[in-house]
Amino acid sequence: KVGSLGLDMMLRTCTIQVNLDFSSEADMVKKFRVGLAMQPLATALFANSPFTDGRANGYQSYRSHIWTDTDPDRTGVLPFVFEDGMG
Repeated sequence: KVGSLGLDMMLRTCTIQVNLDFSSEADMVKKFRVGLAMQPLATALFANSPFTDGRANGYQSYRSHIWTDTDPDRTGVLPFVFEDGMG
């Protein structure tokens, strides 16, 4: 399934990439989980897209909304990171 907002994702968003070194699988899992937990805070801090094409869109962050209907093959979280045996 290809989401209906894929084109918006390509045209209306930008990103900051963070690369973290890790010393072990357990260290990687810890850093991944902390980073994931911080995402709502980062979204709230940088939410500044309440307009699309010059009109109010009903969102504080349309950029964040875009990810709710983007191609699931290219987005999301790898579920194995939350398995008990991981890390």
